[in-house]
Amino acid sequence: MSNSSTIVAQATAPGEASIAMVRLSGPQALSFLQKIFRKKKLKNHPLPSRGRGEDLLFVHEGGSWEDFETHKMYFGEIMIPHPHPSPFGTGVKDGTNNIPLSPLGERVQGEGVVLDQAMVVFMKAPHSFTGEDVAEIHMHGSPVVVEQVLKILVGLGATSAKPGEFSKRAFLNGKMDLSQAEAIADLIASKSELAAKNALSQLGGNLSRLVESLRQDLIQVMSRLELGFDFIEEDVALFNPKECLLVLEKIKTTSKRLLASFQTGQLYKHGLKIALVGKPNVGKSSLLNAFLEEDKAITHSEPGTTRDVVMGEIKLSGIPIQIYDTAGLREAAHPVEQEGIKRSENLIEKADLVLVILDSSNPLTLEDHQILEKIKLKKHLKVANKIDLKPGWDLKTVGDQIFSVSAVTSQGLNEILEEIQKLFLKGSLEIDSGFVLNNVRHQKILQEVLVQVENVGAGLSRPVGVNNYSPIPEELLAEELRLIARLLGNITGEVKDEHILDEIFSKFCIGK
Repeated sequence: MSNSSTIVAQATAPGEASIAMVRLSGPQALSFLQKIFRKKKLKNHPLPSRGRGEDLLFVHEGGSWEDFETHKMYFGEIMIPHPHPSPFGTGVKDGTNNIPLSPLGERVQGEGVVLDQAMVVFMKAPHSFTGEDVAEIHMHGSPVVVEQVLKILVGLGATSAKPGEFSKRAFLNGKMDLSQAEAIADLIASKSELAAKNALSQLGGNLSRLVESLRQDLIQVMSRLELGFDFIEEDVALFNPKECLLVLEKIKTTSKRLLASFQTGQLYKHGLKIALVGKPNVGKSSLLNAFLEEDKAITHSEPGTTRDVVMGEIKLSGIPIQIYDTAGLREAAHPVEQEGIKRSENLIEKADLVLVILDSSNPLTLEDHQILEKIKLKKHLKVANKIDLKPGWDLKTVGDQIFSVSAVTSQGLNEILEEIQKLFLKGSLEIDSGFVLNNVRHQKILQEVLVQVENVGAGLSRPVGVNNYSPIPEELLAEELRLIARLLGNITGEVKDEHILDEIFSKFCIGK
């Protein structure tokens, strides 16, 4: 596929940095680069030494753009194009026709105003990330300079890239399939080593090869089935139902294995959300600080100090665990506290696990029992805090397992973490294939594949004449197999749907 437009965007994170990179992709990438960049190289120059480094001078390298090699970096200046002769003349004549680098911001030889020193690289199609002509400008990470460069390039005719547009072009030009493109977004957003490793596995094509192998096996069966339609009047057995059942069973087994890994994949990708819930002044904020081993949340003896959700993160077996301190649940008169309680209740719904914090030093109240009733259908643990103080009630009165802790001494925290490990991280987080499923789109497709495979397999395996049933008609079978093949192809993007592509790539960052 070819695009007539040339897109541009900053490919590094916005803000001040040592280096920023602007990327161009499209047929005019080199042309635009020529208009704003002037090659130079660093040479020793015979000048009187006036201090460290002052015996070096940047000078023109000379040569034309045609001499530039693809995939090679060059040093030079980024300039604002200027069509008129410069009042500064033709430069310094030193017998070599070399022209010294101007101070930044000065106009030189009518070529424009120098914005920055930069390294650039041009990558000729199809040997680039997008498969198109690509130019990258590596400059100092000044937001002001980057903004000026982007404005100049857009003024020259480049189009500001949409989120994910570079990756979308790479997909459309056959540089990667859809699952690999999605892996780029996952790799960028990875919050743990396991998430990055899994995304890199997908980017390397592990999922693509697995799915495509299944699809090709199915296509071979389909081809023999459909070829038999052309020889329907001849006694030629091209289609083997047993072979088809074996292929369907292989698809079924693989789909089930991948779907079984989805929860682990979600842990890789998002980690766990744990909400600390309880009435005011039971020590939720102190417990958060104890888990984090830092003073993240404000603590005070006055009830209702926490009026908004406070989050901190720890790692457990390499998985990010987000712990949320919530506003104490009670009937509140103050509007601000009411809003905090509302946010707490919303978080409880979204949390993977709720820790119900109870004050072991004071008798249980109606509020405690109401909170226990509210979260009984959620996955939760009961936690009795303040065991460093004199007990105020018998912990057995709440029935099942309860964890005794002290936010002051950190006693009992390890037991809670061990229980979380048992609940969510039991067994190995690795699977035999080295890849776990973490994409909701892939999950939905494989769930549909599984349903279709089971239906077709059941129809295909019916014996003739048993209970008046007969095997599925071959014309209908061919259509059902085509549907399964199309579903598998949707994972890698073999079947292209513009609406689906727009939805996927809109979630990418700009510049990727």
